[in-house]
Amino acid sequence: LTNYIKWLNQAEIINDTKNKQITELGKKLAQIYIDQPDLLWQIIWINLTYNAPIAKWFKEHINWGVEITQTDIEEMVKMDYPDVGDKTIHNIVYALFRTFRESPLGEMGQLVPIAKQRYKRELQLDIDRVAVAYSLYKYAETKNIKTLRVADLYSESNLSGIVREFGISKNDLINTLRSLNSDANRLIVAELNMGLDNITLREDIRPIDVLNIML
Repeated sequence: LTNYIKWLNQAEIINDTKNKQITELGKKLAQIYIDQPDLLWQIIWINLTYNAPIAKWFKEHINWGVEITQTDIEEMVKMDYPDVGDKTIHNIVYALFRTFRESPLGEMGQLVPIAKQRYKRELQLDIDRVAVAYSLYKYAETKNIKTLRVADLYSESNLSGIVREFGISKNDLINTLRSLNSDANRLIVAELNMGLDNITLREDIRPIDVLNIML
């Protein structure tokens, strides 16, 4: 139960682990749960990759299509955090794997079973355009920017954002950006023609506002 409450907090669904009050985002996700469950889990994963240390580590270190086991991950985490005890690392990685196995996140691409105890992280092909917009605003918020380039998101040195979260192809991302750019209440200005590679976000919009406006 403690781990579950911590995940809710790190997913930004509740405000903290003590008071457990539902956040504005939590209320919005509750509204879309029945009709748009994939979008809900995509938003949850985006937030976990910023707020949950093990999810952030997984997003940054585990590449697409590589076979892994839970033991492999524990050994890799141990190499990065040698001062942390083996049991603590095991419990943290176990909690992440259990979350993947018992929620749609695993089958959506984060932990796809290929053999007994062996998995792959596979590219997610069907990413909701609302999740793309939310991810861009989350990325920009953490970096305190309002303009970026598609190339920034695909840079090998960049360890956050929509590409590391879901593995979206550049072609799919550009098509989604063009779609968002054509919305009547435009949240994203994408200048992608004639060799341009610019994405501009609105100054007055928070990540939660993306959901409130688009849904």
